[in-house]
Amino acid sequence: MARIWADVERNFRLLNELLGEIGMSIEQIMQGYPESDLYLRLLGLRGEWTEQDSRTLEERVKGTRHHRNHRDVRTYIGDLLLGWVVQDAVTILLRKAGYECYPAGADAARQLLTGHQVTEEPDLWLRTPTCEIWWLDVLTDYPMKGGALSYWLEKRRCDLRDNKFKRLMEKRQEEGAQVGLIGVSVGAKKYFGLALTDDLMEELENPPKRNRRIQRIKLIGHTEANQRFRSTFAFWAFNFIRSTNFQRGCLSPRSKQKTRRDD
Repeated sequence: MARIWADVERNFRLLNELLGEIGMSIEQIMQGYPESDLYLRLLGLRGEWTEQDSRTLEERVKGTRHHRNHRDVRTYIGDLLLGWVVQDAVTILLRKAGYECYPAGADAARQLLTGHQVTEEPDLWLRTPTCEIWWLDVLTDYPMKGGALSYWLEKRRCDLRDNKFKRLMEKRQEEGAQVGLIGVSVGAKKYFGLALTDDLMEELENPPKRNRRIQRIKLIGHTEANQRFRSTFAFWAFNFIRSTNFQRGCLSPRSKQKTRRDD
């Protein structure tokens, strides 16, 4: 998560570099958004940012202080836009690979939401060629201030805020669907995939004491984590859910669940 606007600018450059390796760009993806001109001005890709633009955004995201988490409005929205771009890049690649995949969250239309409109719905809905249904959340990871390329690799964990995990598990229980996480580490140009199972419930019963809204998933040891992090984004996207066990080439939690390595 970007803390200041300079972080957004850095993350923008890193994401565009990653997307360039698979023939995409932030601008190309955002062209299809309803207010693409406003969003592109915010990111410095088109025209000049104005005071009127700032006032417009303030009005569009009223009531989002909790979600902003100390970020100013422009930084919050810049962060949000980059998250949408990653979700849409993943969706495009999965569709090319033969999967039916659609944005599913409250912001699926790529329009800014006020605080009361924000929900915990999963980011993506996916159906495999064998008609298996998945609900997925897409996470992104950028370099840390200390210089590490990936928070996930450095800390060996990823965090789910608020009721994200709970809502995914409700989808599993209510619909009998599979649920999981797709994590794209933009700085390290690596990814992980993780199926969420009942085995994780015990691990997430006690969130960090300093922030009870965060649920923290511990990942396997640092050496093995590096081995199991895929480093080619395009290859990952085309082969990611080829097996419905969703554990190919991924980090997995310390749980009873068995994993296997992609050969």
